[in-house]
Amino acid sequence: MAKVKIQGHASGTGILTVTAPNTSTDRTITLPDADVTLGTPEGTVIKSTGETGGTKFLREDGDGTCSWQAAGGGGGGAMEFVSKTTISSAVSSVSITGIDSSYDRYVMKIQLKLAGSNQLQLTYSQNNGSSFDTSSNYDSMGDRNGAFLYSAAAANAPLHVDGADWYISTLDLEPSLGWINASTGGIRSSNRTSNAHSSVIISHRTFSSFNALQFFASSGNISSGIITLYGIKDS
Repeated sequence: MAKVKIQGHASGTGILTVTAPNTSTDRTITLPDADVTLGTPEGTVIKSTGETGGTKFLREDGDGTCSWQAAGGGGGGAMEFVSKTTISSAVSSVSITGIDSSYDRYVMKIQLKLAGSNQLQLTYSQNNGSSFDTSSNYDSMGDRNGAFLYSAAAANAPLHVDGADWYISTLDLEPSLGWINASTGGIRSSNRTSNAHSSVIISHRTFSSFNALQFFASSGNISSGIITLYGIKDS
């Protein structure tokens, strides 16, 4: 049988007290089969067990402390997952919130299926989605069917996907500056008569920033789709 020995220090005079918690449950302290010095653990002394997928890492912060960080968030430039919105049945609109100062910039991946011949549009919000501005305050410019198009003072911001049944795009969001750059990755149209921007920059005339977006079809509904939001820190 292994033995447990508690050994005092020959030069010390302090009294070490082991205090039990207020519990009525028997507890067991299992010592590792290794030489361990209690104090400030670091390196391989820190163990991780029972996880089903790594989502964070322990970062050394340079001031004698460490902090848990989201995977990919240890330095600037990496995209970090923020949210995923799935549209499984027809809706007239879909709102995306959670756009705040936690990140310097955002990237939004969009895959939306439109019902019928529609034009996909969006509006901005400055109150976290409580209301959206549907007035004629949106300017957009970009390439549409190979030709430059500028739309000034438009009611709602058009992404111009007339006649397309699937809209797939990447949106670069600068919420603190109030503008969006949409680069269309693909458009599928069953009737091959869709009019679409290959890229478009959208800005608001009075909003200097936004913290939520709402997507909707000019007529009919958004049938299904997925919108995934990522955040980017510059440093």
